[in-house]
Amino acid sequence: MKARWLVLAGALVLVGCGKDHQGSETYDVSILRETQCVAASERFQLYDQAKKHTEHANGAEDERFDKTKLRSDLGLKLKEARISMISQDKSYNAEYLKNRCNTEMSQDQFNAAE
Repeated sequence: MKARWLVLAGALVLVGCGKDHQGSETYDVSILRETQCVAASERFQLYDQAKKHTEHANGAEDERFDKTKLRSDLGLKLKEARISMISQDKSYNAEYLKNRCNTEMSQDQFNAAE
């Protein structure tokens, strides 16, 4: 029984940014994660990554609409994510990118960010 819970917990830890709406993750959680990935990527001027995560957020939003016929204001969610992520220090943003967005950067990119 414990082994089953350890496997489940390990699988949850490994969930990061992939195709985008993943498994049991809700659309809102997917969209939130992707918008935070966009904001953190922009902070380090990783614009190709920001574009990729924007596409993932749009895809999750489209999937959500197809299944639920509900739409959220993605622009507002992105604005909120930018405010939230910029209020965190650089190290938090770098760790978030690494652990939740499958994105790593060089030390120079980290140092260049404000």
